[in-house]
Amino acid sequence: MLWIQKRNTPPQMRREVARIKNMPEWKRISEGDSRAIRENGFDLLSKDIIREALLEEQHGLCAYCMKRLKDDGRHTTIEHLIPLSRDKEKSLDYRNMAAVCKGGADVELQEGESRVLCCDGSKEDEEELSLSPYSHKMMDEICYHKDGRIYFRGRGEWTKEQKNRIEMEINQILCLNGRLYEDGSMREDTATMLVKGRKDAYKNAEKILERLAAKNKLTSSHLESVIKRLEDAQERQEFAGVLLFVLKRKKRRMENA
Repeated sequence: MLWIQKRNTPPQMRREVARIKNMPEWKRISEGDSRAIRENGFDLLSKDIIREALLEEQHGLCAYCMKRLKDDGRHTTIEHLIPLSRDKEKSLDYRNMAAVCKGGADVELQEGESRVLCCDGSKEDEEELSLSPYSHKMMDEICYHKDGRIYFRGRGEWTKEQKNRIEMEINQILCLNGRLYEDGSMREDTATMLVKGRKDAYKNAEKILERLAAKNKLTSSHLESVIKRLEDAQERQEFAGVLLFVLKRKKRRMENA
């Protein structure tokens, strides 16, 4: 996962939200009536406009797993971080929305095959996460093992309960580590091969460091420029968070040596 810097609501969406909120049908909707909120609210918005804006601010990656997203409604879902049933007003709030992948639910299965779904494919619609890609502080605690597994470090002020909750969300609600054994080791990757993708990205980051060292360019200032290019790219590499994690960790160690 990566921190997402939220941008302003698209102008057309602002106009549409204002129109919807003035409709008698909207005003009659009771809090918690997710079906009515969707049919007489969210579904009246121009989804293409919202999806395009979300993908732009997310640099083309899923807000949960960092896989490349397609700008269409078949492979990309507009996620409400606070579910429709929990907050009527938030259902029309752009700041409560993120673009996520279907986590393998859109991959055709052969007869008898099973798969581990992740992201929107595994998360229940009414499930509210405490883990938010819009929290810079929280995303700073997201880390990766060399074998591709993701985990929440939770240093400092994070309580044991908070850390356990976020780890549960990563592993059981979003299934970002696929299916695990009881000891935490990986039993089966997701249908979208997230763990393998992150493992490959980790190796790629190590190769970047090796190449820089071979050229006598492995310095804190040079790493800073590499990191900036990765972060500023209009379309970031898949699993860019893994690359940034490894490079930023190396930079910190060099500065603290």
